[in-house]
Amino acid sequence: MTTHDVLDFATLQGARTNGLGAVTGSLTPGKKADLPVVHAEEPHTMPLNDPIGTLVLGCDARNIGAVLVGGEPRTWNGRVLDVDLPALRAEVHASRAYLLDTPTAA
Repeated sequence: MTTHDVLDFATLQGARTNGLGAVTGSLTPGKKADLPVVHAEEPHTMPLNDPIGTLVLGCDARNIGAVLVGGEPRTWNGRVLDVDLPALRAEVHASRAYLLDTPTAA
């Protein structure tokens, strides 16, 4: 398996598997532009000799500068945009509490 295969699984094949292959998964005219903006010239990724290899093997969340969904920025410089984070945190904690307090079926 190559780094190109891993990138394909995470993009084209991931969209296809989730029934979204006609909508997203590649930068193709007519599809939604859902993509991360990656900083790949950080000390732990230099030198950038192989962009796909660097993305797959060397990058992590520290390298994400922005995320675009449908071409619109949803995060920028590590900050989530247009989300009430305290309300989201409360909702996530309430959901976890509900799941932990709900007995599972045997």
